Amino acid sequence: MRFYATVLLLSFSVAGVHNKPVTNEERSPEILWVPKILTPDAHTFWRAGHVETVTWDTSDQPNATSVFGHIVLRFVADITPSFNLVEQNGSMAVRVPDVKPGRYQIVLFGDSGNFSPYFHIKKH
Repeated sequence: MRFYATVLLLSFSVAGVHNKPVTNEERSPEILWVPKILTPDAHTFWRAGHVETVTWDTSDQPNATSVFGHIVLRFVADITPSFNLVEQNGSMAVRVPDVKPGRYQIVLFGDSGNFSPYFHIKKH
């Protein structure tokens, strides 16, 4: 039994020697993009139930064909399905959910979440 265990352990050890680790030169570069939200801003008032537009800065957009994201009304709900940030060209129409009037933030998720300034939502 010890013989078989030793042979098995040796075969795994030898197999591991032939594995070649991936070096940084062999990896494809990661594309990270954190676009700044332009609107809504601190002077924005949205009305519940209305369609409004979220806009973001595309001036530093990476050379990529797809960077997927979605938009969330912070602490409330996703307000868009996943979409291609690149194809949207810096804006997306969203329906404002029926929420209590108050201060809210938009979060634009892509590579990370970027928060809008606080803005206000009013009733219809």
